[in-house]
Amino acid sequence: MTDHPVAFNFTAALERTADHPLSYIDGRLVGGNPNQLDGYWDTKEEAVVNFAVQLSEMAHTAQGHYLFVRKAPELVQANQFEGGTKWRMIGRFSIAKLKEKNT
Repeated sequence: MTDHPVAFNFTAALERTADHPLSYIDGRLVGGNPNQLDGYWDTKEEAVVNFAVQLSEMAHTAQGHYLFVRKAPELVQANQFEGGTKWRMIGRFSIAKLKEKNT
């Protein structure tokens, strides 16, 4: 695994250079259940579907900017809950834009 983020550009191809660096405008943990303190969902299907919905919303926000994958999505199972297993699919992302070019 690498420490370098993967970038997806939602704009025309723009080259990142020393005089044209990125500025981070948002960072998000995607996939957690906002209605539960632990962030888990009751079923595997709920975890996957809600991750996809939240990722879609974030990608819409990222249009015109760069989307970085900071932590690849992972489906996690937890057994320590009363009533059985709970699930979550979590990924960490950042949105960045190019700073104005230095002249």
